[in-house]
Amino acid sequence: MDPRQVAEARDRGADAVLLIARIGNACSLSTLVRCARDEGIEPLVEIVDERELEWALATEAGVIGVNARDLDTLEMDPVRTARVLATLPPDVVAIHMSGIRHAEDARAVAAGRADAALVGEALMRQDDPRPMLRELVSAGVF
Repeated sequence: MDPRQVAEARDRGADAVLLIARIGNACSLSTLVRCARDEGIEPLVEIVDERELEWALATEAGVIGVNARDLDTLEMDPVRTARVLATLPPDVVAIHMSGIRHAEDARAVAAGRADAALVGEALMRQDDPRPMLRELVSAGVF
C-alpha cells in the first residue's frame, strides 16, 4: 500500500514483495513496482482480470501472478485464470495462484501458460501434506 512498507520489507531481508493490484490503482501499482526495484526487491504483481493485467504490464513487471480466487467475491474461476495467463508475454514469469486441490488441477495448470503455481490452502488442510505434494509434483507443476 505504501513505499515505506517496501523499504521495511527490504530492511527485514525480503527478496521479493507481493503487490496486489486491486488494493490500489494503476498509478499506485506503478509507484510500488518502481519502489521495489529501487530497493532491490523483485515485485510479484498479483492480478485477477484483464483490467489489472493492463496495469501490471504498464509497470513492466517481470513476475505476474493471476489469482484464481477473486478477492472481492472469494469465488474461484480457473477458466478466467487460464484466459488471463494465456495473454501474458513470454518474457514475463507467469504464476497461477490458488485453486489447485488435486493432481488434475495441477496437470491443467502445467499444460497452460503458467511457469509456476502457488499451492497453499490444499496443502495446509492436510494433516500430512507430503502425499499431496508428491501427487502434485508428479503431475508436473513443480
